[in-house]
Amino acid sequence: MAQELNPNCNCPKTECPRHGNYMECVEFHKNNSDKIPFCLRSMIKIQGI
Repeated sequence: MAQELNPNCNCPKTECPRHGNYMECVEFHKNNSDKIPFCLRSMIKIQGI
């Protein structure tokens, strides 16, 4: 099943091959990065985590 890209993706890394593809982005960050996806960072700050 193909996933639609989100035209409102707020990640500043527009050159990223996962830009606008939430599921691929989260999966990438979960397995390959020590950073939280940009779009989720504000939720972490709000909750004080």
